[in-house]
Amino acid sequence: KQTRAYAVMSDDNGKTWHRGADVGVDTTPGRQVWGGGEAQLVPFGGGDGLAMLIRARTLATEAGTANLDNRAGDVGHNHALTFSQDGGMTWSNSTRMAIETVYCEGSLAVARNGDLLVSSPSTGNGVRADLTVWAAKRKAPFNFTKLLTLYSSSSAYSSMLCGDLGDDVGSSCLNLFERDGSTKISLARFSYP
Repeated sequence: KQTRAYAVMSDDNGKTWHRGADVGVDTTPGRQVWGGGEAQLVPFGGGDGLAMLIRARTLATEAGTANLDNRAGDVGHNHALTFSQDGGMTWSNSTRMAIETVYCEGSLAVARNGDLLVSSPSTGNGVRADLTVWAAKRKAPFNFTKLLTLYSSSSAYSSMLCGDLGDDVGSSCLNLFERDGSTKISLARFSYP
């Protein structure tokens, strides 16, 4: 059985909780995902809108057909995005992101202008290194482009936050991340846009 991501919500300040629907899976060849863990939610798009970043393996394909026996070897694209318009009760199908990440927890943040930012190690061989930040415009939330590399050596889990940290223009972003074989933790600050 596959692991699935979902949201658990409270409408009464934590007195009671209820579970939303499982995140669906995009089965379009080249965009498939399976599993889903270490998810992160952020408000996105106003109202009850949410975006979820999921660490998820993708399906290696042969001539457009899913090859489940080869999924553990698919190390090139390992994050997916999904969106909710009803506060997490239901989700769009998760879709593989067109960025080069590895199978490692990543972080999702929303800039002051509403754009999405993602951070994750970025190598083509599955090694956890080159902590990178990508950005996507609010109106095109699947069209990510590389913004910068925060650390070009061994790096892993990250936690990112963007907002008004006293700058006059744009957003200040903070990224707390593991580095050097997860033996050290660093805090980086950058501006966006």
